[in-house]
Amino acid sequence: MKQRKLVIGLLVMLAVAVSGFTFAFWAGSVTGNNDTASGTVTIGAGDTVATTVTVGDETSAGALVPFGLSGVSAGSPVEYVLLTFDVAWDSTDDLGDGTVGALSVAIGDREVNSVEFNSLFLVSYQIGGAAPTVTTGASSYSLTGTADTAISADAGSTVPVYVLVQMTEPTTEGIYDDVTGQDVVFTVTFTVTP
Repeated sequence: MKQRKLVIGLLVMLAVAVSGFTFAFWAGSVTGNNDTASGTVTIGAGDTVATTVTVGDETSAGALVPFGLSGVSAGSPVEYVLLTFDVAWDSTDDLGDGTVGALSVAIGDREVNSVEFNSLFLVSYQIGGAAPTVTTGASSYSLTGTADTAISADAGSTVPVYVLVQMTEPTTEGIYDDVTGQDVVFTVTFTVTP
């Protein structure tokens, strides 16, 4: 009986000790994914321009962690990356200056080392309008898609496109290991329809 109680006591102590060292997969650091960046894109006459974005190359604010969890993560993590592209329409055909077209955006697969992770890295966008205000918290944030898609040819001005990147919590340690320390790469395609 004493030996049984001793074994049970040791198992309980072992369980407490092991649980004290357990941490969520994301609590480490997924480096190379950062806070904010901007770029300029010029589109020719009714053309499509594809821009490949490597999130790790954009800034160096900190590691990207799941939304709402920066407070319990190591280092100086960020919960989102907000990219800003200033899009200009440079008409090279018979369209007159000031011709109005519609700007559209398409987001490609989010990849790490050429492996798709669309469900792990969420990307939303907003065309035009005021710069979005993104706040930290317990739930994710999504951009509205469009505020105003109108773009003028040869206007000498640009239309801002905001692209927001967030990370969900990896469901397995294997997925976490696949993305830790790696860059997230995706394509943003800008198209003007006259």
